[in-house]
Amino acid sequence: MRIKIKYPKLSLFIISVILVYVFFSGLAYKPLHDTLVFMGYFGTFLAGLLYPYALTSAADTGILLILAKEQNILLAGVIAGIGALISDIILFLFVKNIIGDEVQKLSEEKVVRTIN
Repeated sequence: MRIKIKYPKLSLFIISVILVYVFFSGLAYKPLHDTLVFMGYFGTFLAGLLYPYALTSAADTGILLILAKEQNILLAGVIAGIGALISDIILFLFVKNIIGDEVQKLSEEKVVRTIN
């Protein structure tokens, strides 16, 4: 028996969001923080990459506040901002090019049209 998933790409995206939540809510946060502090400004850039995602933004804010104690706050803000910009572009291209067709199909469903 084979299970057919109506929205496979969207389902994979939702599963990845759930995995990010599980990864960043618990003891996995501390080693990540220590690694980013060790990496200096490159760690700040990587922390900036995490900021645009809703589930990681709270943890990332904490990381950036701790990193700000050890770095020039203006330079760290610019570097983290560049990381966030790159992350936003990647997310936009992912939604537009990879799962855009499923989002379009989903928007035509009766339930979604009723909500709109």
